[in-house]
Amino acid sequence: MNDAVSNHVIGQYLLPTALWPRVEFQTANRTTATVLGTKGPLLQNAALDDGFNSNALVLTEELVKTWARAGATTNVFWPTNHLSQWLLKRFITRSPDEWLVMGLVYPATNRVESAALTGLSTRMANNGALLSSWELLGGATLKRVQSRMWEVVTPMVLLVLLSLWFAFRRATEIVLGVVVLCLSGLCLLAVMAVSGWTWNLMNLMALPLMLGTGVDYTLFIQLALRRHGGDLGAVRRSVGRALMLCGGTAVAGFGSLGFSSNPGMASLGKVCAVGIGANMLISVFLLPTWWKLLSPQSKVQGPKSEADGKASLNPQPSTLNPFAFYRAGLWRLGLVIVRILPVGLVKGLAMVLAGFYWRFQRQRCEVVVQNFLPLFAGDRAAAEKAARQLHRKFAAKMVDLWRVESGVPVQNWLTHQDELEIIRTARQRGRGTLFITLHLGNWEHGGLLLTQLGIRLTILTMAEPDDGLTDLRIEARRRCGVETLVIGQDDFAFVEVIQQLQAGADLAISLDRPPEKGGVPTEFFGHPFEASLAAAELARASGCALIGVTIVRRPDGYAVKVLPEFTYDRKALGNREARRELTQQILRAFEPEIRKDIDQWYQFTPIWPKDG
Repeated sequence: MNDAVSNHVIGQYLLPTALWPRVEFQTANRTTATVLGTKGPLLQNAALDDGFNSNALVLTEELVKTWARAGATTNVFWPTNHLSQWLLKRFITRSPDEWLVMGLVYPATNRVESAALTGLSTRMANNGALLSSWELLGGATLKRVQSRMWEVVTPMVLLVLLSLWFAFRRATEIVLGVVVLCLSGLCLLAVMAVSGWTWNLMNLMALPLMLGTGVDYTLFIQLALRRHGGDLGAVRRSVGRALMLCGGTAVAGFGSLGFSSNPGMASLGKVCAVGIGANMLISVFLLPTWWKLLSPQSKVQGPKSEADGKASLNPQPSTLNPFAFYRAGLWRLGLVIVRILPVGLVKGLAMVLAGFYWRFQRQRCEVVVQNFLPLFAGDRAAAEKAARQLHRKFAAKMVDLWRVESGVPVQNWLTHQDELEIIRTARQRGRGTLFITLHLGNWEHGGLLLTQLGIRLTILTMAEPDDGLTDLRIEARRRCGVETLVIGQDDFAFVEVIQQLQAGADLAISLDRPPEKGGVPTEFFGHPFEASLAAAELARASGCALIGVTIVRRPDGYAVKVLPEFTYDRKALGNREARRELTQQILRAFEPEIRKDIDQWYQFTPIWPKDG
């Protein structure tokens, strides 16, 4: 405290030392107090002999008794009379094993810097003393509130997601609603950073209000876009004007609080004005454009009639389209989000959305359950549990994929050198290598691994449901050093594949989904399965090496499994039955890997024959 006074942090301080029992004085006076305590009768007789009344000796008697008690004690002696107790309770609290004392600290000036007080408080706390003031109380309370803010924010976020789900029932529109809220929050944080504003107990109350207005604005705009068939002009002339008027009055009202003489009230008004204004502007001017880009024309609709509601009981194939998320606009949005937000936060939000998807899109999720039933011998409970977990892991897998395509390198590979030697040995023969994989785990990461091993891979794939997404993903792979050959668009693509293999190229293909035509009957997990002969046909035509590879997510990285090379007699493959048997051999080799990580086998389309 003396250092704080000398450094002009405080003006002065006052401690109750004058009234505090001094142990050294009590020890020195204990013998005298004992002697005086025995002189009570002598003093009383002397006073009575001199003519004093006995009533005048009450105070003397109490003093002598107190001296006697003090002389008989061995510890610190505390006064016990009512006056002393009343006075001591003003600044002292005692218990059998501890005591607290209050002192007063006077500032050097009328304005004390919070940083200086915080530093003094920390130094005093190290010596068992606590410093309290209105300034410190506000800061400490704010830190406490911020540390437990997640307990309030988490239910609010869940309520927001539920509100969006019940309003839209479409993943794209729900994501757009969340994006509006996130972007508004980023705008607010940017304004606060530029203006030097800080969070306090008052302006934290603006968060629920911002979430509420943001949800309202996104609901009004997106439902109006449905109603007007995506006509941006009509939406802005009707609902857009209403929201501008509503939001403008709210901004003006809260903004006027910014001129308040109370700092807390002023900060509340400014934060509310900026947050609501950002919600309004983004919802009216940006959200309709995003909605137009991400919503296919076939899904633009007006209000449903009763007949429409009855027809929806028999869903059309487009309603059950499993590739609804595979749109160029939504993909670009994912790439932007993973660049801005922390990966843990993005994965958490993605898993929450996956949980909502599982809860409310039961008809689509049932496809996954039906695909899993043969692996669990018909045990539906086990299949549903695995399917539910699969959706959560698929959400995290999509975040990993977006991070890779946005340029984040992958370093945490879990490989075995003896398995990688299988790849090197096969490539040394120079007849080309066909890597066979499944829709298991993070199979798209295989090209990155081979690129790091010095192998330039070409992926054989079908076109995405959205042409724009096909181009987007081809360009992303090319940036990672991986080429793409889209089969099905060019009648001569198969010929080009053979030529590349014969030239010693390295290609990759997946085999765990039935082809639209040209499949052969095989068994997969003991169940009839229409399999593609693509790998066997390419082996027959080029003599390439066939190597099976899987990449699955583990807590500490990506586990790479290289299966032993699939050997074959090239001449025998001229027989279709031999090609079928080779395909069966390949599928059977992958079965143990799928069983180990069934919740990462991403099959969102039916794979078993309808009559199976």
